[in-house]
Amino acid sequence: MNTGQAIKTVRQKKLIKQKDLAVLLEISSSFLSQIEHGKREPSPELIEKIADTLRIPVQLILLLSTEFKLADSKFERQLKDISFAMLEILSAV
Repeated sequence: MNTGQAIKTVRQKKLIKQKDLAVLLEISSSFLSQIEHGKREPSPELIEKIADTLRIPVQLILLLSTEFKLADSKFERQLKDISFAMLEILSAV
């Protein structure tokens, strides 16, 4: 998953429309769409603003965006499970 996909995943878990998040971030919905589709990379400052707006730790976006390519596929699956479990917990709060 890349950064844009991670942002989209969190946004959708939080049941926030792309257009609404863009307004809160003071960016265009087309720019946010480009980020979510991997066509543009958000700046570190924008990633932080997105995390603050979605009320999640910025580390969650970074964890979800990490490409797990480990030799031990069992460990890789466990890391993915942990990141998605954290996302589920945060969306319930």
